[in-house]
Amino acid sequence: MAIGHKTKALVYYLSKFQGLSIRQVARECNVSRATVWRISKVDMSSNGCKKTRRETRGRPRKLNKRQERKSTTIDPDPKRARGKDVSESTISRFLNKEGYYYLPARKKGLLTKADMKKRRTFARRMQNEYSHDVWTQDIAFYLDGTGFAYKRNPLDQALAPKGRVWRKRSEGLTPGCTAKGQKTGTGGRVVKLMVAISYDKGVVICKAYDKLDGRNFEILLTRTLKACLALQIKA
Repeated sequence: MAIGHKTKALVYYLSKFQGLSIRQVARECNVSRATVWRISKVDMSSNGCKKTRRETRGRPRKLNKRQERKSTTIDPDPKRARGKDVSESTISRFLNKEGYYYLPARKKGLLTKADMKKRRTFARRMQNEYSHDVWTQDIAFYLDGTGFAYKRNPLDQALAPKGRVWRKRSEGLTPGCTAKGQKTGTGGRVVKLMVAISYDKGVVICKAYDKLDGRNFEILLTRTLKACLALQIKA
């Protein structure tokens, strides 16, 4: 049965201003003691409107707005971003909510500021001094070395320092998200290849090698050039 507004006001008045006990107010107003306790806890300074359960449920937030911004802009790492009263799991949940995950670092090498400056200078020179089709029409082929590693125990490399970083899935090649690595992992076997590719031709040369010093590179390069000329690749 719903309790009227007059009864609620009387219960609040007797409990707050008259100083009667919960049992006495319940007997005087003919309501239960639980009802008296609930009405006496209402904050009447806000026109008798208390906060809804949805607004008051759960524990208070551990991170304020400033800490949330600091966690994602400075260094998205729970061990560095957490404070005295914030656990790593709290930071981890917030980073996951913002799209950051503890993902493996791409083994693409580390670019320094000097390397980036040289790349930018080279790109500007190519754009200003050459035509837009220089990469497809004026270059015969691209020669580069690559390798594929078969790892018998990849867990050791996955647990290595800097093997994983906090990043977004779209930040795989962003500076700071890559790791300096090598093809030979723990107990791994590597296939080393020198590959030449040409525009509109695909892979034209693929040679395996074991050791690549100055002499072996000269021999391999000479054979590659002869093979490319034999295939009538663009000069």
